[in-house]
Amino acid sequence: DLSTKEVEERYDIPLSAGSYEMAYSPINKHLYLRSRVCCTCGAPDADAESCGRFGPSLVDVVTGPNKGFSGNGTCSNACEGTMADTHGVFEFDTVSSSFLGSHNIDSKFGFGADPVASPDGKYIALLGNDGGQSVRILKPSKNGELSSVAFDIPVNFKGGDQGVVITDAVFIGDDVHGDIAVFASSKDNDIAMV
Repeated sequence: DLSTKEVEERYDIPLSAGSYEMAYSPINKHLYLRSRVCCTCGAPDADAESCGRFGPSLVDVVTGPNKGFSGNGTCSNACEGTMADTHGVFEFDTVSSSFLGSHNIDSKFGFGADPVASPDGKYIALLGNDGGQSVRILKPSKNGELSSVAFDIPVNFKGGDQGVVITDAVFIGDDVHGDIAVFASSKDNDIAMV
């Protein structure tokens, strides 16, 4: 409650070590939260090649091909886009205060995504850990129902690795052009207008 500056309630994000990117749609009153997970790291058969700047620590991996592993691993950034990043973005209904499910990008490109909402909430873009290959667009359903995949946009940015390369999105809606989305890459010197 912003008026009292007190936390009203807390909700555990399923099978996650945290979250950091969020979007909101006023159409269905749902939040879209990027899931952060724990993963194995630092070995040839690990989920992540690197254990990140802080090195490995004792973790419990609860997602991906190494689900059930307990031991040296890492959580958060180093696990983004790995095969352990199976949930990508969780959808939370603010009316019933419940998680409805999760969304991910097309698995042929990678795993995990940052959600971005159009100002009117008609579209939720998933900016994936796919090196800038595509953007998945979700169409919010009515309150209490999981959003659906509307379509995938092949933007084909060239300068990326498997990280989140599409770093910004702007949605423009007008009576002349209809709905337009503009995507920018942190690795390419161009934008994609759709």
